[in-house]
Amino acid sequence: MERCIPLSTMRINLFFILLFAVTGVTAEGSREVVLVVANESPIVAVSSLELRKLYLGLPVALQGNFARPLRNHSDEQLQEIFFQSAMAMSEAAYERQLLSLTLRFGRLQPEVRHSVEDLKDILREDDKAITYMWRSDIAEEDDLRVVKLLWLEH
Repeated sequence: MERCIPLSTMRINLFFILLFAVTGVTAEGSREVVLVVANESPIVAVSSLELRKLYLGLPVALQGNFARPLRNHSDEQLQEIFFQSAMAMSEAAYERQLLSLTLRFGRLQPEVRHSVEDLKDILREDDKAITYMWRSDIAEEDDLRVVKLLWLEH
């Protein structure tokens, strides 16, 4: 004899499975985009205005040292978040603004890297270098320090 599970029981079970799946992902998977420097870096804090100027190629002295911005192209979603939350513009608008400043004033564009490991190496070698990355990409043994929280997933 075949036993059938009532449809309402199946819906309730499915509801709880989905609820636990979503809750588990939210609790474990909240992500953050942070601004990072080397542990030995003299850079302690960066304001939002200083950050925007820095990534537009303008010289910015942070705690008396001219910072060297690095663009992190290792993750497309990270790029979108950085430009929307930190730069308050789309990447296309940023590229136009950067090109305009470069042509008018001869500003140097921030260096672009496509690997998180390359970025970490540069940060450890140059104490004035600064970049953004996922907090989950930073390990204790990397000798890196978070300077500012740029974005937190809700």
